[in-house]
Amino acid sequence: KKNLGVTMMRVARRLFGAEPLLVQKSIIPTTHFQNSMAELPIPPVDATLDRYVAAVTPLLTPEELENTTKIVADFRARDAKEADKYLRREASIKRRDDVYSSYISDDWFDLYLTDRSPLAVNLNPFVVWKDKPNCSDPITRSALIVKSSVDFFLALQGGYLKPQVWHTKPVTQGAAWQRFASVLPKKISAYGAYAFGAYPLDMSQFPQLFHTTRIPQIGKDKTKTSYDRPGHIVVMYRGNMYQVTVMENRQPVSPSQVAARLRQIVASNPAPNPQPLGIFTAGADRDSWATTRSRLEQTRANRDAFRAVDSAMFVLSLEEDSVYIGDRKDSELTEASRFFLHGGAENRWFDKSFNIVMGANATAAVNFEHAWGDGVAVLRYMEDVHIDSNNADANQVQGDENATESIKPITFNLDGTTDQELKRETDKFNDFITNGLNLSCKLYRPGKQYLNSIGVRPDGLFQVAFQLAYYKLHGQFESAYESASTSGFRCGRTEAIRGTTIEAKNFCLTFSDPNATAQEKIAAMQAAMKKHHAITVEALKGLGVDRHLFAMKKSLERMQKMFFKEDDIHEFYNDVAYKKLGANMISTSTLASERVTGGGFGPVSPGYGVGYGGNDDTLMLHVTSFKRSPDEFIQACHESFNQIIELVKQSKN
Repeated sequence: KKNLGVTMMRVARRLFGAEPLLVQKSIIPTTHFQNSMAELPIPPVDATLDRYVAAVTPLLTPEELENTTKIVADFRARDAKEADKYLRREASIKRRDDVYSSYISDDWFDLYLTDRSPLAVNLNPFVVWKDKPNCSDPITRSALIVKSSVDFFLALQGGYLKPQVWHTKPVTQGAAWQRFASVLPKKISAYGAYAFGAYPLDMSQFPQLFHTTRIPQIGKDKTKTSYDRPGHIVVMYRGNMYQVTVMENRQPVSPSQVAARLRQIVASNPAPNPQPLGIFTAGADRDSWATTRSRLEQTRANRDAFRAVDSAMFVLSLEEDSVYIGDRKDSELTEASRFFLHGGAENRWFDKSFNIVMGANATAAVNFEHAWGDGVAVLRYMEDVHIDSNNADANQVQGDENATESIKPITFNLDGTTDQELKRETDKFNDFITNGLNLSCKLYRPGKQYLNSIGVRPDGLFQVAFQLAYYKLHGQFESAYESASTSGFRCGRTEAIRGTTIEAKNFCLTFSDPNATAQEKIAAMQAAMKKHHAITVEALKGLGVDRHLFAMKKSLERMQKMFFKEDDIHEFYNDVAYKKLGANMISTSTLASERVTGGGFGPVSPGYGVGYGGNDDTLMLHVTSFKRSPDEFIQACHESFNQIIELVKQSKN
């Protein structure tokens, strides 16, 4: 009877929405749709190879294309069929064993973990929150963000966080439909949503958002999530680390008390840490850091210190510099981007699932480790926390409350060898960010509102302008990468949109031809934008090129390992076309939200790393490069934007 009563109470709460209010009260349980979501499709192998040939054609000389066509034909007839068959067999085994995964997720996860590059700049991106109006005190804003973060975590753990759903019809956002969806059996719930034009998005990454750390190991790192879910965060200030309790008895500590504990740290006026271990998480290659950490863990005190950091909900980095972002000067945007992308590194722990970086003027960003998840999960967290913390009254954070918890420093005992390594890594990292990394930002007008008014998709404009700008600067066509989320499928991650299309190449050549008429340029532009939209839709549906070919390669490697033929990979994967496609000379990504104001990442090639986005009034570019000038690329993009907009306006006449 007791169990029946509890069950009936749960049903009643689902139907009438009587759950406690955390960040959001959801009638539909958080993971209600997860296990019944559609699987990420494995495209037909012939279709993938056809798309591949189309994707590499603009990158190749006629001679290279002729040779690649022969190689693809041979691959299609032999190894591709076997690799695809083996890949599908692996997927069916997972399905049979109720392993809720996707054909790409395990190999893609390993791709990140086996990368030996330092995390800062190379792998960790950042996203900046919009400022909280009338709040310039970093302690106050930190306390509000921490409180909202704990609320988000509790909602996620309690199953009351609203599921990620893409709604195509207003009816599915109403309470009546949500009550209906909440009582659908989990085995069919996603299909019930599809029938009404609501498309659940994957939430398998969300459990790793909190209490997760990337642990360096030789050859391949691992991620570790502390499932006992302790209630502390790590606060970093002047390179010193502190354990601060922000959740007690499964309830958030009040913002005033969090603020009191943070002020206590700042008021203690600690000297800058002469041995800031965070440098290793930023600038050391992963094998070197693995060796150093393993040696440090030989002592119990250091093991306890690592345990405190690894198990923390997240890291809060309190900085002493003010930075400005939003509707600001380009030089200020550039300075802020460097600050959030890497900073001085001594006050960050890049191994953590995410760091909240708080400037002295209360401008804040999230810098996140990329192996455990993608921007979709981080953006959802940032949006909910921004809404919740911005709705909170800053005056509720009392400035005179006494801390009820004493300062708890986290200290590491470094031997002489580690101290020498730290000095070497510090010098190497400082030289890298000063002399090795070029970064620049630009704010453009008009914004999305104007572009939409003249019938231009902002993303299509950006991507075609990138192609034109690159051609103007370098006189050639090289691979472009745009990240597309496949979170519409269970355990989907990303797919590549290959923006250097035949149509984009034709537009650049036509636009640069002094004999081409305006109508010819307009027609070429429209064809390029239409093609970009088409391949974007394909990528979002999981019908791209890159992930299927990558997974087939991994399947071939596993097959060959079984038969002791590990070096016998088909020449397809060593062909110049495959290498050129994967060079990613223009690597781009964007996140669209009214709650964030920018973001960026480091380059993944000798070309450019391009973060872009915008709002109704402005567009923003964040460009990085190791070898080239971001300023030149930004200027070429600006010119290309204006020229394409003029073409669009002409096409309307």
